[in-house]
Amino acid sequence: MSTPFQEEPLQVNLFPLKVNPEAARVFRFRPSNPEKALAFLRATGWYALQKDTEVWVYGLEAPEVHAPFVAEEPVKDLRERVLALNSHLSQKLRTKGFVRVESGWLDLEAYRVAEGQVAQGPWAGRSFALVTHPAYRLEVVRLEGGFFALVDLEHRVRSQEGWGALPEGLVAYFQALASPHNLRALDPKARRTFPLDHAPATAWLLLPPSVQAALEAQAAQGTGTRRLSLDAFAANQFRFDRLLEAVAAFADFLDPTPLALPSPLPVVAQGGLRMARGTATEAKEVEALGFLEPKRVQVLLAFPDGETLEVRQRPSGQTSEHLRVRERGREERRQGGSTFTRETRRLSARELLLYHFVEQERLRSKAPHVVEALAGVPSLRETWARWGLDLELVLPPVRYTRSGKVGEGEPKKADLAVILAPEDLGEAEVKWIRGLLKPWAWTQVVNPSTLTEKPKAKSFAYDLAVRAGALPFRLEGFTRHVLGLHQGREGFAWRLVDPGGQTLGQGQGLPEEEHLPPDTLVHYLGGEKGLEEVLGWTGKPVVWLQESRLRFSQKALPLGSYFPFLPEAAYLHTHPGNPGWPRALRVEVVQGDLSLEEALAQVYWLTKPAGGLYRPGKLPLSVVEKTPWSWGLRKDGIALNPEKEGAE
Repeated sequence: MSTPFQEEPLQVNLFPLKVNPEAARVFRFRPSNPEKALAFLRATGWYALQKDTEVWVYGLEAPEVHAPFVAEEPVKDLRERVLALNSHLSQKLRTKGFVRVESGWLDLEAYRVAEGQVAQGPWAGRSFALVTHPAYRLEVVRLEGGFFALVDLEHRVRSQEGWGALPEGLVAYFQALASPHNLRALDPKARRTFPLDHAPATAWLLLPPSVQAALEAQAAQGTGTRRLSLDAFAANQFRFDRLLEAVAAFADFLDPTPLALPSPLPVVAQGGLRMARGTATEAKEVEALGFLEPKRVQVLLAFPDGETLEVRQRPSGQTSEHLRVRERGREERRQGGSTFTRETRRLSARELLLYHFVEQERLRSKAPHVVEALAGVPSLRETWARWGLDLELVLPPVRYTRSGKVGEGEPKKADLAVILAPEDLGEAEVKWIRGLLKPWAWTQVVNPSTLTEKPKAKSFAYDLAVRAGALPFRLEGFTRHVLGLHQGREGFAWRLVDPGGQTLGQGQGLPEEEHLPPDTLVHYLGGEKGLEEVLGWTGKPVVWLQESRLRFSQKALPLGSYFPFLPEAAYLHTHPGNPGWPRALRVEVVQGDLSLEEALAQVYWLTKPAGGLYRPGKLPLSVVEKTPWSWGLRKDGIALNPEKEGAE
């Protein structure tokens, strides 16, 4: 007898707490050095604040503080209750041996060692092993049904050796790759991280992705390579079933059964994308429907003179079990991974650009080997023609050398200058050639690998067209302007977007409210403190946006689905996630006469212009920091594109 098919239940990474929220307290201390005491408490996972000469610590049980105890008080509001519960979860993780690294908790008992070598730069060929540990983030979330712990799984990567055992020049090279961020080290004895200049020599060097990308694993036969960053990330991406296994270790303070949601979830119904030949739901539909507002674009090309490039990669076997893997409570095991090698076909830098920017018929007769080498890769000129755009090459192209020389004569003016830069070209050289061409055209740097792979080549064609001012679509179904605000180190930054998704202006600080269109609503991305300032500044409707770590168990969940966890707030599924499981965007209407459904719809569709051809944006255009759609605008909000001149 056959078993009837049962649909996979829809769950989220929220787990009921096994603690009494009413037990939340504030513990007040009066240390001789409040700043030092506060730094220590926060480094060990306590949520604490300085109040004059006192330090207030939130939790369910009093911490051990070598300072006079002042008082114990119940928390005053929901915010303080959440802080106390978060402190309690952090202390539970500490007692289980987890180590705090930034805002995550590292599991030193589980690891993945990848043995390889430095792939590039002055230390190319030097053996190097990196170690990956799973890291957990726990935070308390309030739903209508009570308090839950949101548990997320990610990873941290470190060196196998103590940083003091590494050559000084290698550490300096890694620091240059990590710039502008400073490297830190994890001391396993002190169970803390330190800036490199304060860390003991035995502390492990923490490696950001930019450093991992410079490492590779050798193939068993000595040919072909695999980036160690792939090995480091592969087994540590979020998998919902893996998370459920891990949460079982927290069963003394969490219910390991995740919250189940009613299925199907509601989906954003209002809105769409108007293109040249119809309405669409995704940017990639311009392939069939064409750009709404195409244009003629003048392009100036720049390439390294006399250089040849490898144009393809293909699988070439397995590595020699260069991975050592151990999970909490299990024995260590070894495994290998697929490697890749480049084909022997080579093209000059000039030929690679000819393939994309010259008519294919002309190339077939003049340089058939170029067409053969890149068969299957769509040329940029042909892609633009299908979308309705027209490309005009500005001649002659600019030839440059790594020694800092260029061809004779000044470059001619163009809308865009496309600079082909090999992956191993230094940052200083790239900056130099961009600076050289800046007076003549807007510059766009592209690596050869982008132009030799089909999906990357199409995505580049789309991004370049948008940056040149062509408009693939407008949002349809909305009447309100949106003022986006987000907080950075320099304070507030703003962007004004019309109902169709076009940027009208942007700048720093808070704009003068009386100059905004009367139908404007506000999108705010940032913390609670900034939200209070925004609410004090405007009486317009305000939608509070936060990047969350909530994930849905079904990876194929339709984009635009949302989970309304409070009457005024929901988690919105805006991005399919790459790599790993997608994370939802938290959307809350905090002020004004605006329904949650309307707010969710406009936020969702504004993620489309903030993204690319194949991937929507994670954040809406209103608050995303950088986007080609606002490329022609200075920070003071004055338009630079000729067709937008005078828009402020």
